[in-house]
Amino acid sequence: FLGDFAESKLPASGRVLTAQLGIAVAAVCWTLVFLVGVPGEHGYAIAATAFVGGAAGAMYPGATTKPILSTVVPHNFRATAIAWQYAAATACGALIGTPLTAFFADFFGYVAYAAPISTLTPEQRANNARALAKAVVALCIPAWSLVVLVYFGVIYTYPRDRARVARSALPRTQTVHPFGAASTA
Repeated sequence: FLGDFAESKLPASGRVLTAQLGIAVAAVCWTLVFLVGVPGEHGYAIAATAFVGGAAGAMYPGATTKPILSTVVPHNFRATAIAWQYAAATACGALIGTPLTAFFADFFGYVAYAAPISTLTPEQRANNARALAKAVVALCIPAWSLVVLVYFGVIYTYPRDRARVARSALPRTQTVHPFGAASTA
């Protein structure tokens, strides 16, 4: 809904601005949850902030990325383009995010104990929780900032890509196959 509304008001940049706004709101909310939120205190405020951050962060793929790809990628390659985008994002998160989170957690004072967590003192648990929270924020803020910066490039390229696709669009009943042959459905 938000992406469609923004595009109706600003056809060249509405979806991109929706993505940037969603990422910025999510970044602020999750930073507040991780760095300010104290378990057991202000539970409803923390839950509400986490909900808003989750909703804002989940908004931009469906409201912006998929519709943009659906607009500029030929219809017979859209599923592949969306799958590659999702696979690349997931792979980067898994291959880069996990090791860097461990590195930053160690940097911020996380201590791995051989004992079960139930035997740790409240201070030890709180120290590890703070270290993990700082690690997540230290990793996510630069990543989210990079995504916002990349979307500035999309503001520049998206109108030209849409125009290019509109000029070269085939009738809906015609399909271009990967090997160049065209057929009529």
